Amino acid sequence: MHGWLSSGGAFWAFVGWDSILIAQAHQCPNCQKKLQSLTAVYCPHCGMILKGKQKDLDQSRIAMLYRQAEECVKNEEWAEGIYLLIDALRLEPNNNETQKRIKVARHDYRMTRLYEWSEEHYFARNFEAALQNLQEIQEEQPDYQDVQTMIDEIEIEARHLDKKHIRKNRRKRFINKSAVGLYYLLIMAFVIVLLTALSLFFTTVV
Repeated sequence: MHGWLSSGGAFWAFVGWDSILIAQAHQCPNCQKKLQSLTAVYCPHCGMILKGKQKDLDQSRIAMLYRQAEECVKNEEWAEGIYLLIDALRLEPNNNETQKRIKVARHDYRMTRLYEWSEEHYFARNFEAALQNLQEIQEEQPDYQDVQTMIDEIEIEARHLDKKHIRKNRRKRFINKSAVGLYYLLIMAFVIVLLTALSLFFTTVV
């Protein structure tokens, strides 16, 4: 008896392949959640159409991928959102709406990354790199967030920093000139003292 149950084929024959297939079919292929009935026309959890023409099934799947992608983009999960849209495009390669959504998602992702990089450069006081990122954003989308305000602030900060550098360089040059002048004065004083000493020496000898 034990040997009969341990046999793979005999065990599944005992359980019944139909039971296994029913269990698998009794869930949505999209969200993997349980269905109320094997004859369900659509999934009550995700809304995917389960029965009908292949075109209708594809359209339902595309609509579902759109919703999932929108949720990802809203949460700034850009890579996942773009991958979902690419999956939708595979179902209908000539779908202009899907192509447009992919283009917009990639554009928004690029704008977000450039803006984040500009902030990182700004706080690191790397104004040149920050301005470069912001100007790239402005060229593609002039009204993006507060880009113009950030550019104005960075330019003011950069001018202020330049003025500080100019004042610092002036002080440095002044100190250098003063040090050189003092050096020459010390040499001249030494020469005068030396000449005076020599003069006194020769006068005493004579």
